[in-house]
Amino acid sequence: MSRRLSSMPQLSHSIPDLVRSRVSTRGFSDRELEPEIRSALADACRPMTSGLLKEKAEFRLADKPSEKGSRSKVTDYGFITGARYYLWGVVEPSPLAYESYGYLMEHLVLKATDLGLQTCWLGYFHPEFLTGEAPRAEGVFPAAVIVGYGTDSWKGRLVRLAVQAARRKAWGRLFFLSDFKTPLSTAVCGVYAEALEMVRLAPSAGNLQPWRIVHEPARPAFHFYLRTMKAAYHDRHLHEVDIGIALCHFELAARCRDLKGRWIIDDPGFSPPDPQTRYRLTWLGF
Repeated sequence: MSRRLSSMPQLSHSIPDLVRSRVSTRGFSDRELEPEIRSALADACRPMTSGLLKEKAEFRLADKPSEKGSRSKVTDYGFITGARYYLWGVVEPSPLAYESYGYLMEHLVLKATDLGLQTCWLGYFHPEFLTGEAPRAEGVFPAAVIVGYGTDSWKGRLVRLAVQAARRKAWGRLFFLSDFKTPLSTAVCGVYAEALEMVRLAPSAGNLQPWRIVHEPARPAFHFYLRTMKAAYHDRHLHEVDIGIALCHFELAARCRDLKGRWIIDDPGFSPPDPQTRYRLTWLGF
C-alpha cells in the first residue's frame, strides 16, 4: 500500500506559516462568507475523494445558520457561539478510515486558514444536524470543523487557557531514534526537522498529542504510532483522527522542502513502551 494526495488544495502561504498562525476559535461572527471564499472552500473539498487506503471519501461545506448570539446547535460543547458554516465529510470504513478522515479534513482546515478564516475541530456533535440536509454514503463521520470569521471572545480565551491549547510536548517525548528509548534530535533527522516540528504543533483532541514517531535513518523511514491518552477519546476514535492530522502536517511540510516519499504499512516490529502504544503507518522517503 502506498498513498499520496495527487490533487491537494492550492495554498498561497507556506505550511509552517499556516500551522503556526492557526488557533482553535470558539467564538464566531454571523458574517456571511463571501461568494469567492465559499467557492474556494467548495473547490478544495472536491478532490478529497480518496483516503490513505484509497477509501472513498466525500467532504463538503454546510451552511447552517442559528439564532444570533445562540450556541451552535451542532454540539452540546459549551463556549462555542455564532457558528454557521461547517466542514464535514464521510470516509468509507477501513482499518485506517479515521486516520484518513483527519488527514483529508486537515487539508481543508489549512485551506480555510490560508483564506483568512478561523476554525474549530468538533469531536462531540450531533451528526444528524449536518447530514440531514442531503443523502450521504455510508462510512465514518467522527468529527466536524466549524469555519468562519472569529470574534475575540473572553470565553474562548478562557477555554484555551484551561486546556493549555498553546502548550506542546517537547521533542524528546514524541520523537525517537531506532527505538522508543533514544530521543530523536533535530541534528539527526536533518532535513525532516521542520516536518516533525509541524507534527509537534498539530492540533489534537484535548491537546494530548497522541502521536509517537520512531525514525529509522537507514531507509529513511518515519514510523507513526498512536498512544492512547484518554479512554473517552479512544472510544470515539478521536486519537486516530489526530494521527491523520499529524500525517497531513508531516507530508505537506516534507513536500514544501521537496522531500519525496509515500505512506506505507510497514510495521518495523519495535517494542512499544506500553500496551497503549500501537503502530499505525510509515512515511518512507526516497
